[in-house]
This record gives sequence, C-alpha cells and structure tokens, in this order.
Amino acid sequence: MKWWPAVIIVGALLAVGLSAGTAGDFKGEFDSGVGDFGWFGSPRFPKTMQEAAESEHVFVYRERDVNSNLWYSLAGGTFVALLVATILAILYAIIRNLIRQRDPPMRNAGRGPPVEEVELHQETVRAAVRAALQELDAGDDPRKAVIACWLRLEHEAAEAGVPRLVGDTPEELMARLLADHDEDALRQLTGAYHLARYAPHEVSEELRSTARHALARVEAHAT
Repeated sequence: MKWWPAVIIVGALLAVGLSAGTAGDFKGEFDSGVGDFGWFGSPRFPKTMQEAAESEHVFVYRERDVNSNLWYSLAGGTFVALLVATILAILYAIIRNLIRQRDPPMRNAGRGPPVEEVELHQETVRAAVRAALQELDAGDDPRKAVIACWLRLEHEAAEAGVPRLVGDTPEELMARLLADHDEDALRQLTGAYHLARYAPHEVSEELRSTARHALARVEAHAT
C-alpha cells in the first residue's frame, strides 16, 4: 500500500520524539555498581566565573532564572501533538481511500442474476405468452386477434411489474418484458402487430400464424 512508508516514517519520528523527551527528563543519582567511594568526599568541580566572583566578594549581575524545563516540555508536547495529528490525518486518508476503492456489493457479472430471479422472470414470460395465445386463437378476425394478443402481452407485462416509462412505445415495453429472449421472434411479433394495427387492407390468417409462431419461439426460449 502506498501509504505504509509514510506511516512508518511518522511512527519513527514519534518514537524518536518520545525517546528524546524521556531522556531530557531523566533525573537521579548514578550508581556505578563498583563500590562506595563516598569517603573520597563530594567531587569538586571548577567554579564558574559567577561563583568565583561571589567567593571574592565581587558584585556580579545575576540574570533572571528561567525555567528551561518548562520550555522543553512545551516544545516536546507541541512536537508530539503535531506527530499525532499527522498520523491521524494519514490514517483518515488511508481509510477513505480504501472505502472509495472497495467495490460495491454487486453480484458477479460472470455468474449472472440469481437462479430464483431468472426462474421467476421465465415463469412470468411463459404466463404472458399463454395468455396471449388464448387471445390469438379467439375469434375469426386475424387482425383483431393479433391486436388483442399484443394488448394482452402489455397487460401481463404491467401485472408482472415491468415499468412503463413516459414516452414508451409498445415495442419498448415488450422489449423489457422479453429481454434476453429470442430477438427474431420479438421482431416477428412486433411486425405482425404493426401490420394488424396500421395496414389499410385486409389481413389474412397468415398474420395470425406468424404471431403464433413468434410466441411459440418465445415460450420455448423461456422453458
């Protein structure tokens, strides 16, 4: 992951800062572990210029003492706070990036829709075709029979929950109902409906046979 190097660097800086703060606050006596050399007396260190002057009764201006430990603590705290804020910002960016890159829960395109959904759609198509065939075989007028067959398909599509959008043509509605089925059969059925609906001349029984053949192909595909 491209963010891990930055996280490691910031973590190392945080560790160094904490170590420096701990080392700066260390106070206590050093025990060498070799033995007690207290009988030598307290160690004598060279006098500073101020101590030498005071021992000789020479007035020296003493600067105002400043608690340097307070400033060290404030600086260390600020440093640690900045490191923590940086780490939190990086973690937030990482999490947001992972969420954006994560694929939404979708079914595998190679597997297709669930079996139950496919079976329900196939049964809906078969029921619509059976109802349309009943309308197609009724009466002696092939024109009225083909039109009634198509209207029954539209009714069955609406009953099955196929949405009818604004400006939909009958062909578009049937295309959604009979999606993934025999396209040639759908074109034959649509052509038969158009001829029965708009032809100025008389239509023959051959038109009824064409519609029946198209419905039979759709039903076979849905089996």
